[in-house]
Amino acid sequence: MTWLLLSTGLALANPTAQELAQGMAEVRAAIDAHAVYKLEFTDDELQQLSKEGGIARRWEKLDGADRVIGLTWTDVPRDQLWVAIQDDDNWDGVVEGLSEETLPDSVVGHKWLFQHVDLPWPFANRQWLIEITNNTTLVEKSGGAVWERTWVPSDRRDAKTIEPDAVWVEVNDGGWFLVQVGGGTLLSYHARTVVGGNIPDRVATRYAYSTLDNMLLQIVERAEAAAEHYSGDHKLLYRPDGSPISVFQ
Repeated sequence: MTWLLLSTGLALANPTAQELAQGMAEVRAAIDAHAVYKLEFTDDELQQLSKEGGIARRWEKLDGADRVIGLTWTDVPRDQLWVAIQDDDNWDGVVEGLSEETLPDSVVGHKWLFQHVDLPWPFANRQWLIEITNNTTLVEKSGGAVWERTWVPSDRRDAKTIEPDAVWVEVNDGGWFLVQVGGGTLLSYHARTVVGGNIPDRVATRYAYSTLDNMLLQIVERAEAAAEHYSGDHKLLYRPDGSPISVFQ
């Protein structure tokens, strides 16, 4: 199994910026035609990813709230990355104080998720409800090379754990973007949010930008650990094309 590479120390060297650019060029048409977020990466960003452990960050100016984008390249098998991204019930949360509730009618590749975060005084707690979708069309049109998982705000309000006095976050969208390139995976995370209340948009964006490195590193570490964690009678998780990921042990 490919995950055994993790235990043998046979890590791959990072691809060059030129190899990354070539790999992106090969799937560019599929991304432009079918991606929800048609992410493009600069030469400087790809150059940063060619370095061992390289992480690139971008603060994208938009009307309203800005978007932050982080990306890295890893040789951890993509199935393990996908397990780490999806395995909400079995990992410690990246955000301290975050709790979650999956809503009814959620199915493989399409779910509604209520999230609530406890904030220290004097800030009010925040809560939001998002619709999360796997981009099955992009998987097909890219020949399986590009996986995309995105979320947008939902107007559903039927979660059982809604806190009456918490502030609703009305702007919250983003996604995960995985491209098979250079013998590994170019992994990207992006998000845009307005937390409301007495927290200025720019402060929230600056915080999100400052945590991108840690977010990506944690996902890669969780993906490495998935080689042992996703085993036995673990609940099956699924690729964005709907096929099940067999347990690794």
